[in-house]
Amino acid sequence: MYEQKQRILTFDELLGMYQNNEKFILLDARSREDYDKGHLPGALSIPLEDIKDFADRLDKGEKIVTYCGGFQCPLSTEAAKELKKLGFQYVCEYKGGMQEWAEKGYPIETS
Repeated sequence: MYEQKQRILTFDELLGMYQNNEKFILLDARSREDYDKGHLPGALSIPLEDIKDFADRLDKGEKIVTYCGGFQCPLSTEAAKELKKLGFQYVCEYKGGMQEWAEKGYPIETS
């Protein structure tokens, strides 16, 4: 069976979503420890292994953007796949993650 790929967001697309005050859930798929050290503004910490447990607390019709450490990190891809399997309709992935966001000099929040 053909598996539909997630839509991949570029840095500029994600930045535009922030700047246009679009409504979306930004999901950090990294460990809580990594999240606490720094994360994108407004992101929720839902590590990959916890997605099934938290899925019922999220709106399946809302746009969700997953991210992780950067282009070499597979967590955002795996998180997006899991969300799609669980019935979420609008799942996108920001592959640049923390690395690209920080390299471009945009703000990072800490816990």
